[in-house]
Amino acid sequence: MQATINLKLELLEAVYKFYDEYAKKYFSVCMPGCCKCCTTSILVTTLECFYIICYLKSQGKESLLERFNGLFEKNYLRPTITTNERAYKCLNRIMPQEGEEEHWVSSCPFLHKSKCLIYEVRPFGCRSFFSEVKCEISLQAVIRPKLLTVNILFLQFIEHIDIKGLFGNMIDILLFLSSNKKFKHYEQSEEFSPSKTLLPTRPIPGFLIPPSHGQEINNVLNSLYNTKINDTDFKTKLLELKQAFTKDLTDASSYVMLHL
Repeated sequence: MQATINLKLELLEAVYKFYDEYAKKYFSVCMPGCCKCCTTSILVTTLECFYIICYLKSQGKESLLERFNGLFEKNYLRPTITTNERAYKCLNRIMPQEGEEEHWVSSCPFLHKSKCLIYEVRPFGCRSFFSEVKCEISLQAVIRPKLLTVNILFLQFIEHIDIKGLFGNMIDILLFLSSNKKFKHYEQSEEFSPSKTLLPTRPIPGFLIPPSHGQEINNVLNSLYNTKINDTDFKTKLLELKQAFTKDLTDASSYVMLHL
């Protein structure tokens, strides 16, 4: 199943590249050395962490994973629902039950002298988190509602691509995949059993789009589907992934948006 993980990585890289270019049209005050948002509260998929570990291995920097040792016992943010599961419940008029508990927050272990040590392969939660106002002034990130809608769309796609994967805090998933056995299992596309801290990824059930954002989302989807990946495009690659997981994955290119 090596071809399958390569396909997932191709799709993830295409999403990252597309989003990085798309986001340039939005104003941001973020710059190198700005790290208020670089915390232990980043939620990711196994695919994103696999991508990070592959990068560390290729750079001879696997020792950076040791920065996460001893953190598992901390009470940091752990999700009770995935992005696509929340979308599914909203589409079916089911109120998601998720408690807001206080959790431990500290600087991201990949942060060194206010710079990210894995910036090139940082997860989407980091790529999409920027602000129009300095966080020191506003005490929180200020982001355009339309961009927030686009961000959720991409989070849904990343989870969709990582079929048979897991969703959780970056600390938990990096520690999970730091086991050579589990790393190899994921590389071979073997399914993992979920736990209290790691949730199973789910396919896209549909999109929740405010009416005023509909045209922008249509434009983004069309551009994303037509994004070139080697000698084909993103939409074709998604269909290849669907064929590899016929029983598990729906066709993400055929969803009708539900306007809120």
